[in-house]
Amino acid sequence: MKKKGCLLLSILMLFGLAGCTGSGDLADFQGKWFDVNGDTVLELNGSKLTVTSGSWSETYTVHYEKGDYYSYINSNDKYEFGIMSKLEICNDGSLRAYEQILDGEGHDYHFVREDVLVSEREIVDKSKDMPKTIESNEIQEFSLSLKIDSVYYDLDEDWPHGNFSWEMDRNDDGTYENKVDIMGPSYIAARYEGTEDAEYAEGVANLIQELGLPALNGYYKSNNVSKHSYYLSVKYTSGEKLVIGASGDAADTCPFDINALMSYVKDKVLENPAYY
Repeated sequence: MKKKGCLLLSILMLFGLAGCTGSGDLADFQGKWFDVNGDTVLELNGSKLTVTSGSWSETYTVHYEKGDYYSYINSNDKYEFGIMSKLEICNDGSLRAYEQILDGEGHDYHFVREDVLVSEREIVDKSKDMPKTIESNEIQEFSLSLKIDSVYYDLDEDWPHGNFSWEMDRNDDGTYENKVDIMGPSYIAARYEGTEDAEYAEGVANLIQELGLPALNGYYKSNNVSKHSYYLSVKYTSGEKLVIGASGDAADTCPFDINALMSYVKDKVLENPAYY
């Protein structure tokens, strides 16, 4: 991995997770470690830690460091790992770190032994047995979230990139509060807020039926890769519920036409771009 240019601040900070207390010394961590979330490999030989990512590789002198709450493997030269600083030692025996990039999304590092890597990346079907028909067409609450980029779901190219969130909630008078945010790493790419009538919300309910989403009710797949996700949740005034989602590598594909669903609100959002 190439070192970041001057426009990027590449400081790897501790990835603070509850339960990562750790124990032992460097002797417990000798050998190779593999990043669940990427291609970075660590190899500890005595007090020498070699970090390899793609064609980039560098070796550092390290030491075991026990703090009040957490334990670490740290470079003898503070914050001089190049792509990471302290490696936090977790209770499950894994190592974690976090890359902080200025005005960008940093990488989550999660290092495990090679024999654990396959199970961490294995996609697991966590779907629930839920009704595969929805009778109501009156929505009480609606939410859809996903990450928009140029790689997944064959989305329309004019959507701005970022974390997409669409929420619609029914008011007591039968109207709906409708809100869409598309958030970049440190800015709002687009935002829409408005009040819609019952006919608008009924159109969303009808589209859900046309796309065959009730047949997927309860669908959820995931693995332990820290990546992207999508999640659709709809609650109806009848008490019926619809949930469809995926995370990690399982979210690389979607079992329904998510672009068609997003298109229902697209004109409202793109007429109101908000770059902050």
